Amino acid sequence: MAKSSKASRGSAAKARPGKRPSAPLKKAPKPAKAAARSATASKKAKPAARKAAPAKANKPQPKARPAAAIKPTKQSKPAAITKPAKPAAVAKPAAVAKPAKPAVATKAALDQPVIAVVKPAKPALSSPLFARLSDAEQRAVKLALQGTPTLIESSPRARDAALFGAAASLVQSPVLVASPLAAELAEQVSRYGLDVIAFGSFVAADVAAANAKRLQRGGQLLIVVEPARLFDATLRQALSKAPLALLGVAAAHACSEHAHELSPAYLSLREALGAFGAPVLASCTSTSVRVVGQIMEAIGASPDSVVRGDPQELTRAAQVVRSSERKAALFNLVLGQGAPGIVLTATSQEADSVFAELTARGVPCVRAHAGMSPAERSSALARFISPAERLVLVTQSPHANASGLAGCPEASQVLTSVAPRSDLKFVLHYQAPLSPEQQFEDLAWLPEGAHSLVLADSSDAALVQALLAQQRIKPAAIEAMAQVLAQVPEDRPAYADTLALRAGTSRRSAERVLSAFADRNLIVRDSGQISRRASPDQLAAEGRLLSARFAALRAADTSRAELVARYVTSRHGNADNAAPQRSRVTA
Repeated sequence: MAKSSKASRGSAAKARPGKRPSAPLKKAPKPAKAAARSATASKKAKPAARKAAPAKANKPQPKARPAAAIKPTKQSKPAAITKPAKPAAVAKPAAVAKPAKPAVATKAALDQPVIAVVKPAKPALSSPLFARLSDAEQRAVKLALQGTPTLIESSPRARDAALFGAAASLVQSPVLVASPLAAELAEQVSRYGLDVIAFGSFVAADVAAANAKRLQRGGQLLIVVEPARLFDATLRQALSKAPLALLGVAAAHACSEHAHELSPAYLSLREALGAFGAPVLASCTSTSVRVVGQIMEAIGASPDSVVRGDPQELTRAAQVVRSSERKAALFNLVLGQGAPGIVLTATSQEADSVFAELTARGVPCVRAHAGMSPAERSSALARFISPAERLVLVTQSPHANASGLAGCPEASQVLTSVAPRSDLKFVLHYQAPLSPEQQFEDLAWLPEGAHSLVLADSSDAALVQALLAQQRIKPAAIEAMAQVLAQVPEDRPAYADTLALRAGTSRRSAERVLSAFADRNLIVRDSGQISRRASPDQLAAEGRLLSARFAALRAADTSRAELVARYVTSRHGNADNAAPQRSRVTA
């Protein structure tokens, strides 16, 4: 090392005198060559750097050496040359190109979630329950599952089980349905092979506990509840752990006092639905434009999300007859159409009279009404339903609901909303129906092409008014019962008989009023015992509210009777022989 340093000093000393410095000028090309080489190296380094960039993202170590090749060229101050390597911002094309690769990667990444979220709609087309729905029903279910608040109007009560059952078959999360006739709906929908649980006054305590455990597991499930349960804190808390795919509202027309029946719980329907935060699908019978507008407001629907049900094509006729000619007209229809068929009367006494007349004329028939014992009714219905029998059934309509309380237990003592048999030839109203809504629901029993006839005379309007005045829930009875309940101690349950006596009402009237209070979630009924869950002030306020709503419902009875009379006269041919008209069922 010492010798080499001396030699270098000597060569430097020799180089000082004379014009020797020109020699290093000749050697200057070497740095130029070096610079050229470094430039070439840097050019080669650029693609290497570009190639290294993606590798750098995954593994930082691999090929960091090309960058080191640029560093050594310190003296050529091609820091300027190295800066073009900052067109590693030219690696920004790589950033532009990167989205192209993630686009493919994103598809692959999203494939699994898409199967979980979107594909519930594809099983929709393959679900046997969904395939059985009409076009209008399928459209309503799809709209609701897409998150749009949807109303299907002119949908008979008999279609609720199929409608909400099909919706539940398309999703992997629970579907909750509130219905004034929750017990009937739960029984009907359980026939479809779905996992169904229910909560309400009709469910035993041990069954309710088992249902609560099943709800915690979530998954594909249909939950049927009474309207009052929409305000139950326990149910809301349970559903916060198992979010809903859909919230169904059956018989949504009962939220309006301008319909033919009223559910007190549905008066706060908008508030109840907001607490669940799920898409809404509501169904209602054929009703007025005013009622449809109130339902839309309650569920937050727009005119575009109101779907009209597909009407059935039936042969419909009406006759204005004298009382003496009524039975002859009935006999002519039975002979002309044949059995099986249903004759609907306004009262149980009239049902007995018609049954006796048909039996005397040799027509095979049975009768079933609320005045008979349960055993007699069951036996008669079993005979009528049997495929081996071809009989005429004389009964009362389960859709008349003279009390005006939706889901009133008296309304469904004989038949349900589902047709007792699928091959009915006719439905005959022996007197004018109580409302257009009742007639619509009664005719929903008939298959396509069947026959409908209404027999009416001038005395029917007075009969209908008398029936409704007698059986509608009276506003005065509501306020009296609210005052009596306010005096009941919270820790001491009362009984219906005692409350009826204190309120000065009949036992039957008291039962209807108490059912309305239970529907409004103001009292709890358990094995005949009644305890209040609202304060005296709240009971008084709610009593005034319900009194006003049922008064409005009674006031609209006259206009409904006029609509029925208009229907009869519009389809009346002449007093002796009405000309049948083939048309689709609408109110």
